[in-house]
Amino acid sequence: MKRIALIFATFFFVYIRVGLAQPNATKEEISPYSKTAFEEGRICFKEKNTDEAIAFFTSAIDSSNQFIEAFNYRGIAHCEAGHFYDAIDDFNAAIAAQPKYAIAYNNRGYVLLLIGGLEKAAVSDFTKAIDLSPSFAKAYYNRGIGLELLHQDHAACNDWTKASELQLAVPEDFFKTCKD
Repeated sequence: MKRIALIFATFFFVYIRVGLAQPNATKEEISPYSKTAFEEGRICFKEKNTDEAIAFFTSAIDSSNQFIEAFNYRGIAHCEAGHFYDAIDDFNAAIAAQPKYAIAYNNRGYVLLLIGGLEKAAVSDFTKAIDLSPSFAKAYYNRGIGLELLHQDHAACNDWTKASELQLAVPEDFFKTCKD
C-alpha cells in the first residue's frame, strides 16, 4: 500500500499539468473575473497554498458556475487538503456539467482509491475515462492500480502494459506481479 500512495502522489498532479483538452463553458460564459480568480487559484495551488487556492477556485465557480476546469482544480485542491468528499463533489459537478469530461472521471476514481474500500467504483470511473478517451494513458495506469487492489493482477498488468505503449513511464516493479 505504501507503494500505491507514493505512485498516486507522483502521477495524479502531473497529469493535471499535462492534461487532455479541457472542455468548458463557452468563453462568453466565463467572466473575466472568473478567469482571473482561476489563474490566482492555480498560482496558489502551485505554491502549496491549498486553502487560498480553494477560495480562488470557489470565487471562479461562483462567478461562472459552468467553469468546469475550476471545479476540476478545486477538486484537486480539496484532495490535496484531505477533503476527499468535497473533491468528489467537485468532480461530480464537473461530470454533471460535461458528461464526456474524461479527466473528471479519472480524478474522481483517484479519490475513491484514496478513500479506500471503493476500488470497484474507482475502476468503473477509470473505465469510463478510457471509454471517453481511449489514448488516456494515466487512466489505464490508475485502473491498473485499482485492479491490483482488487487482486485482478492479470488485468492490472494489461493496463500497465497499455499505459506503457501509450508512452507513460510505468515503474518496472509494477511488472513483477505480471511475471508471477
